[in-house]
Amino acid sequence: IRTADELSLEYVTTVTPPKKYFLPPGEVLVEFRRKQGEWREPAARARPFILFGVHGCDMQGILRLDWAFRRGQTEWNYFANREKAAIFGINCVPDENCFCDAVHTQGRVDGFDLFLTDIGQSYYVRPLSEKGRALLARARTSAARANGVETRGSSSFEKVNRLRNAPSASCLATSAAARGS
Repeated sequence: IRTADELSLEYVTTVTPPKKYFLPPGEVLVEFRRKQGEWREPAARARPFILFGVHGCDMQGILRLDWAFRRGQTEWNYFANREKAAIFGINCVPDENCFCDAVHTQGRVDGFDLFLTDIGQSYYVRPLSEKGRALLARARTSAARANGVETRGSSSFEKVNRLRNAPSASCLATSAAARGS
């Protein structure tokens, strides 16, 4: 995403599951030299990134993958990618095809770094992890205010102007994550 105008938070069903960013379709798992009979696991190549607008049902799926990949032999590629991700959740408004209510994920916020709740003309942004608190602190800088992001409130909730009215807000968060914040 280059501008907030490209961002759509009014979706119901995820088109691309978030697990794709932790388990990409093509990835080097092992490197080997046949003649020397040597093999090694490649160094992790994950770069920081943000998954923005993830629903509770998708987050619960990610948490189930975390659990599964910690059992037995840990899946290091998955966790290298998972560690680099900042996950920003948003409330879901289920339709007749959703399974959020059936699996009790509506309103769940565990696992997210930040969680956004639509309150009409603004969002409440709730930091839920150290990574989320650090990213939110960066967004509170004068550069963010210059880009149209207004922050107010307590340490647990922040009122942020609707992102589509702040064209550079998502770019700021993405570039902060890309620098390793």
